[in-house]
Amino acid sequence: DLFGRIDLAFIFRSLHNAAVGLKQLHTNEIAHQDIKPSNILVFKDESKISDMGRASDKTISFRYDEYIIPGDRNYAPIEQRYNYHFSHDFSERYAADLYLFGSLFYFHFLGISAAQSLIDKCRRMNVVITDSFENDLPALIHAFNTSLQDLTQAVSIVTNAKDREEIVSMIKSLCYPDPRKRGYPKNVETGVSQYSLERYISRLDYFAKKAEYKML
Repeated sequence: DLFGRIDLAFIFRSLHNAAVGLKQLHTNEIAHQDIKPSNILVFKDESKISDMGRASDKTISFRYDEYIIPGDRNYAPIEQRYNYHFSHDFSERYAADLYLFGSLFYFHFLGISAAQSLIDKCRRMNVVITDSFENDLPALIHAFNTSLQDLTQAVSIVTNAKDREEIVSMIKSLCYPDPRKRGYPKNVETGVSQYSLERYISRLDYFAKKAEYKML
C-alpha cells in the first residue's frame, strides 16, 4: 500500500489539528494567508499552524494586506494569480485560507500543492490562460475536476468507497477554483457561514478516529 494505517491516522489527525487552529484564527477575525506544509509544525501528539508573518487582521491594517499574493506563490489560490476580487471584505481572505488548507490534502496524498496540480493539468490540457478570471474559469474548473481524478485514485488506495467519496467531496469544496462556491455545502443550507470550518473539523476527527482504529 502507498500508506500504512499509522500514516493515514497521522494524516487525518494532523489535518484535524490544522483545521482547529485555522478556526481559532478565523474566530478572532484573522486570516493566515500562507498555510503550507512547512508551516505546519508536527509535535508528538498534535500538529500546529505556525508562521503568522503574512497573516491579516480584520481590525488592524498590515503591509502585506495589499499584496496580490500575500503567501507562497506555489500554493496560492488561483484567483490571486489573476488579482481577482469577488468582494472587498474579509471573506476573500477566508476563502483563500480554505483553499490553502485544502491544499494540505493534495500534499499528503499526491506530494504537490493544489495549485501545482491545477497548473500542471492546465498545461497538459493546453488551456490558454488569459488575464480574465471569469473567462478562464470554466476551463479552470474542468482542469481542477481532472486533477481530482488523480487525488481520488490516491485516496482510493487507503479508503473504502463511501469514505473516499466524502473525503474527495470535502477537498473539492475547499479547493474549488471559484472562491464564491468554496465551503461546506451544508453550511449554506443551514445558514452557517459559508467559510466556517466547524463541519470540516467534525468530519476530520471522525476520519482520524476511524484510521486510528483501522476502520477506514
